[in-house]
Amino acid sequence: MINDNVDGFYGFRNRYRDQNDVIIGLVNRNRRHAGWNANETFALSIMSHDTTWARMPGKEFQQYNVT
Repeated sequence: MINDNVDGFYGFRNRYRDQNDVIIGLVNRNRRHAGWNANETFALSIMSHDTTWARMPGKEFQQYNVT
């Protein structure tokens, strides 16, 4: 487990073996960070068995092909 009580990050991984590992990430912004607004202050991600079960909110990059 990795944790940072000041900035509010907690991470857990049950092992480092293959796609069946369980990874859990929790972010709770305990202080304002460079313009992130209130809707992005809490996030939870859960990944295991080669599947994303829950994903943190974030700014996704979408590439568009314009011809």
